[in-house]
Amino acid sequence: MESIYNIAEICSKKGLKNFVLSPGSRCAPLTVAIVRHPELTSRTITDERSAAFIALGLSLETQKPVGLLCTSGTAALNYAPAVAEAFYQQIPLIILTADRPPEWVDQQDGQTIRQQYIYGNHVKKFFQLPTDHQNPDSSWHIQRTISEAINLADSYPRGPVHINIPLREPFYPKNSNEVKYTSVRIIEKVKAQSSIDTSSLQQLIQLFNQSEKVVLLSGQNNANIELNNAVSKFTAFHKIPVWAEPISNIRCKNSIQNIDVILSGEPEHETLTPDLLITFGQSVLSKSLKSFLRKYKPKYHWHIDPSGEGADTYHCLTHIIPVEPTSFFNTFKGAVKNDEWLNNWLNIDIKGLTFLKNFFSFQSEFSEFEAAFEVVKNLPPENILHLSNSMPVRYVNYLGSFIQSGTIVRANRGTSGIDGVLSTAVGNALSTNKLVFLLTGDLAFFYDRNAFWNNYLPDNLRIVLLNNHGGGIFNMIDGPKNLKEAPEYFITQQNLKANNIANEFNLEYLYCNERESLNTALPELLTSSGKSKILEIETCIDKNTGIFTSFKQQIKEKYGK
Repeated sequence: MESIYNIAEICSKKGLKNFVLSPGSRCAPLTVAIVRHPELTSRTITDERSAAFIALGLSLETQKPVGLLCTSGTAALNYAPAVAEAFYQQIPLIILTADRPPEWVDQQDGQTIRQQYIYGNHVKKFFQLPTDHQNPDSSWHIQRTISEAINLADSYPRGPVHINIPLREPFYPKNSNEVKYTSVRIIEKVKAQSSIDTSSLQQLIQLFNQSEKVVLLSGQNNANIELNNAVSKFTAFHKIPVWAEPISNIRCKNSIQNIDVILSGEPEHETLTPDLLITFGQSVLSKSLKSFLRKYKPKYHWHIDPSGEGADTYHCLTHIIPVEPTSFFNTFKGAVKNDEWLNNWLNIDIKGLTFLKNFFSFQSEFSEFEAAFEVVKNLPPENILHLSNSMPVRYVNYLGSFIQSGTIVRANRGTSGIDGVLSTAVGNALSTNKLVFLLTGDLAFFYDRNAFWNNYLPDNLRIVLLNNHGGGIFNMIDGPKNLKEAPEYFITQQNLKANNIANEFNLEYLYCNERESLNTALPELLTSSGKSKILEIETCIDKNTGIFTSFKQQIKEKYGK
């Protein structure tokens, strides 16, 4: 077992320090090696689906690869949703799955499935370790493979890798001192920066200079001070706006924070269309923004991505620039643009902010949209805000101007599923001293309740649960809301509340269902009590629908044709 034990030593030397383990016999040798290693931190999470999302949250915060380990069989299948999210959100996970020896696959032996390539093309690469661990060539092969896998996961575009490890009995060391780590050889990958060649750079500068209306559009980014500063300087020097949703984590003087409010009005104003669109980051949330750019296509669309890959999201991609965005914005110098284009967008943005303030001030009835507004504007600065998919992330996409300074906004928008959002927030909270907030709907909350089923719940986790007793989004979008089957088969109405879950897992529980009780509960949510906290905000699904429908209609009246 020496070669297997040394996997832990290689991981440590490569900087892979955090592991999330799930219990099982087949993975016991590696579990013991990881747990006993003095430089590794390990946590045990019984539910593998939750474990994988917790690992994703840990990696999001630390910006380093995190290891996962489980036993053979269906345990490995439960990692799949988080693996797909990590792949599309470019989060480095090292997935270690114990397996039966290959001759026992399909032989009616217990806990045995076809584990090779189990995650398909949602990992950067699959690695199969040899069954024979004693041969010197096998030892060399294992050490080389682990180094290669970690290097690959941490290379741009970052992402998950899968290492399948067939193991024979015996699994457990005969005595407590049997696990020993020997000298290992690691392979380091030297990081290098690519740059634009001189002739291509001159062509880009020429196109930039001849484009009067230039705009930056940031997709989803993890918070990055260097990138934010580079964008700030670039847009200030060239006098151009940057369209920045909350999940972009780009906030500077020329940020247009209310872009979803403005474009949700479906304006048919070609004067708002840029000549040159420069994009960076991952996906954009706003459907209105995407529809606008597909209808009013810019003449040029540059996408900056160090991998040299780029999605043609707006049907107008003309150039892929394979460099780091920070480097590009720090070094590219074109002609300074006329103030009129920038000032027009800044004035529109201010009007969007005024519209939002007026809308909420004139509401007579309480809704979850207003609750999201109150939560966002009352959060302290320098916190982390996770957003569940479905309505919470959409509500906050309209509220970017109210997010406090220094707030990092995160959401599982790689695959945009509701599974695992609670576990992701738990993983994030485990790796920081900052307050970590999650704004979630009821279906996502109850779906992932096993996120609480562990011994590590931190006292800096704050969950704001918008409970309308169903999938409210299906009551708001055209199509399902008019079907007679909607309540049972789309909205999936339920009467669950979070108080029993809070009691079962020893979380502090707060509750409100109107403005006054929300104003009382919010300060309590922010105080420290040595426990994670849940604030459940119960609302009426029909009132939520009516108020949000009115909001969208008023936007069209203000910004439409």
